[in-house]
Amino acid sequence: MRYTIFRIIAGLVSFGFLTPFALKTFIHQVLHGCDLIGISLGLVVATFAILCGWFAIRGHVRESRDRMGFAFACGMAVFVIGFAVGFLDRPFSFRMPIRGRY
Repeated sequence: MRYTIFRIIAGLVSFGFLTPFALKTFIHQVLHGCDLIGISLGLVVATFAILCGWFAIRGHVRESRDRMGFAFACGMAVFVIGFAVGFLDRPFSFRMPIRGRY
């Protein structure tokens, strides 16, 4: 019962917003041509939709919550490593406009 309100919110977010947005993004990519930003956006939103839906459906089971936490922690570790590599790559790389230099 501790996680009931969080499960309801996760279900509404997942099935009400994230899943339709991910599907709309993927359909747009198929109909109008694929680009890297659109694919990345669709995959990130789909991943969050899967995690929120998983929590909404199986959030009352402790083993599932542990697996969700592990999946989220691994995803954050990959994000931090990828961001660091992209940010600290060659100083004048065309891939790093985030530092303000080209």
